[in-house]
Amino acid sequence: MKNFFKFSAIFLFLFVIFSWIYFVNDYLNEVNFSKNECTEECFGNSEVSQLEKNKKIAVNIEMWTPIKKVAQILKEKDIIKNEYYFFIYMKTKGLDWKIQAGDFIFNTPIWLKDVFEQLWNAKQKEHRIIIPEGFTIDDIDNALVKKWLIEKWDIAACAKSCKFPNFNFFFDWNLEWYLFPDTYFVPSQNFTPKNFLERMLRNFENKVLTDEFKTEYKNQWKKLSDIVIMASIVEREELNINNLPTVAWILWRRIDEWIPMWADATTRYFKKSKQWDLYAADFQADNEYNTRKYRWLTPTAISNPWIDAISATLHPKKTKYLFYLHWNDWQIRYAETNNEHNLNKMKYLR
Repeated sequence: MKNFFKFSAIFLFLFVIFSWIYFVNDYLNEVNFSKNECTEECFGNSEVSQLEKNKKIAVNIEMWTPIKKVAQILKEKDIIKNEYYFFIYMKTKGLDWKIQAGDFIFNTPIWLKDVFEQLWNAKQKEHRIIIPEGFTIDDIDNALVKKWLIEKWDIAACAKSCKFPNFNFFFDWNLEWYLFPDTYFVPSQNFTPKNFLERMLRNFENKVLTDEFKTEYKNQWKKLSDIVIMASIVEREELNINNLPTVAWILWRRIDEWIPMWADATTRYFKKSKQWDLYAADFQADNEYNTRKYRWLTPTAISNPWIDAISATLHPKKTKYLFYLHWNDWQIRYAETNNEHNLNKMKYLR
């Protein structure tokens, strides 16, 4: 009798499992992934608001990622609606082994059939290019080389030789500093350095050069180039976004009072070094980017500043301080006088 109940329980369990698999398989076969016949349930995730439609979502699938984990990633990214349907269908159809590793760009809302096809085909129609704040033209060039979109130095060469007559807010020789940091989706085919640079310039124009911004910097009797140069220095000097306006005030004030800025970030720039350590000889170098020796803004920006740094530079926070320093913890220490600053150096830098 015990064996009877045992086998009955096993049979019932297997019946439920196979019925579930048959149901999912029959359901997905019934819709046939046809865009003409399919209801909204065929969408990877049809429950997408009108505002989120046509949104691009980037997903990275690493080598040897289990199919269950792939389903979980797609569900978390709102690309599919039900991870269990996806998992069971892929397993029952024996399709899980076809999934490729790589970076994928999904345009949502998306049909489930298209999700499968993209996962099977690692060759993407688009690439996601992340240009962080603080990138130089060489950094941008390297980012595109890693995506196999250009040859080494193509972007740098175009920045020097390509013409951009549709933009009038920069000179050809300083184009580099108006390339707006952002996430860009670019085509795998027919990619050109000039088109990409035009997109970055247009992004700067749209997000920074608002009518309000133009009025404000003109009312301050400052040039756009001065704002961008100072913003690039402020951004490299201070990592904490809350401190950017204070640092901007200190640096503007030092220039106004004909005091060298003492911005270590500019020294690292002309040394082409991102290392923390600088030495006495570095500060004696006869270089226009050496802000310990020269008392004015650097000839160009030292990176592509993000909008927060530009805003902080345009709206500095008034303070009584004239000095600041950082140590390895990147906490900022302010001082009103040179004596106080020297005491801070003795306390924190030794």
